Amino acid sequence: GQFNIRDSFTMRVDVAVNQIHVYLNDMLIFTHTLTTPLEMGQVGAYMTTGMGISAITIQGRSS
Repeated sequence: GQFNIRDSFTMRVDVAVNQIHVYLNDMLIFTHTLTTPLEMGQVGAYMTTGMGISAITIQGRSS
């Protein structure tokens, strides 16, 4: 799809539940559950390249 240059994409990765959440202008538009830890980097690279996501937040387990 085509997106306005002013649109803000954010991808958050929650490693506790192995899920990726993609937001467009602070609205959740996509959720993907990872099957393996290795996939996290692959999906992240694919989505940032394909969707032009401007910010990636990786949220680790709280200790």
